[in-house]
Amino acid sequence: MTATTFLHNRYLQLLLRLVLGGLFVWAAIGKISDPEGFAKSIFRYRLLPAGLINILAITLPFVELFAGGFLLAGAFRRGSSLLLSCFLSVFLIALLSALARGLQIDCGCFAPAAAAASIYDIFSAILRDLCMLLAALAIFFHEAGGGRQSSRGENHPLQE
Repeated sequence: MTATTFLHNRYLQLLLRLVLGGLFVWAAIGKISDPEGFAKSIFRYRLLPAGLINILAITLPFVELFAGGFLLAGAFRRGSSLLLSCFLSVFLIALLSALARGLQIDCGCFAPAAAAASIYDIFSAILRDLCMLLAALAIFFHEAGGGRQSSRGENHPLQE
């Protein structure tokens, strides 16, 4: 089995969509329930002007919720996976920036935390985000490569 065949396995694609979509829905709910805490998490990165932090803290979780929900539902898979790939890339850059600057902060990924995180926690968040980015890209390229239809023009099993 080649890597391409493996990535186009319908069960793997379903698993990737459910796990990634579920993680983003779960993360969004934690942030939506505490927008002030999430704004503080964003502030601790020291990357954005203060005027953007509150807007981002309020809007980003809802975009994550919808994109994750679409993946769970199997709708707009290509667009949702592309959007989440972009988000994950930005999240990784922010985490790497925090690591390079010696900031020991909680990533704010799933729920805002008041306590400072250890270097291990930041490395864990980087590894987790890398895995999620690979999953999102696998979904995107599956969809972009004709994942919806076989070469004979038949419906893909996940579309039925």
